[in-house]
Amino acid sequence: MNKREQLFEGERCRQSIFHFLKYVKIKEPGELAVDYILWPHLVDFYKQLANERFIDLIKSKQIGISWALAIQALWEIYYIDGWPVLEFSRGQVESQSLLAKSKIVYDNLPDWMKIYT
Repeated sequence: MNKREQLFEGERCRQSIFHFLKYVKIKEPGELAVDYILWPHLVDFYKQLANERFIDLIKSKQIGISWALAIQALWEIYYIDGWPVLEFSRGQVESQSLLAKSKIVYDNLPDWMKIYT
């Protein structure tokens, strides 16, 4: 991808988290990074994140919500100037895990997307 295409793609990612998600990879400890799969319920969740101030959610494990929140936080930090993001969870260990997920996503972005750091 040449510089012009990178700038174009970067702008598309800034305009839409759904475009940004095309470049996202996730990984669990001890596993290789894999492409992020946008399950149908997560499409709705991302739309709610964009349109609602508060979301009530009864969360169960293994449905991708923690990854979605970590990705959303990274996207906001990346593309919204001066945007403060707090990542917190039930306890310190869970909060550190959520922050680590954002770092994993960042670490696995294409190099050309890391120009902001």
